[in-house]
Amino acid sequence: MLYTDGLIERRDADIDEGMRALAACAAEVEPDLDAFCSRLLNRLGGSGEQADDIAVVALRRV
Repeated sequence: MLYTDGLIERRDADIDEGMRALAACAAEVEPDLDAFCSRLLNRLGGSGEQADDIAVVALRRV
């Protein structure tokens, strides 16, 4: 999985909090990687306006 810093960084929170949230959220991976990425964006991206861009790329080796 690759992601931009906008997924985990917030001006009002320590980056370690964002990393822990990402680790917890990414502990389970859906069979459909689009659904996985959407879930990460929805849970970690927040519902308010973002100050930074967010991108997530997930690959599965088969």
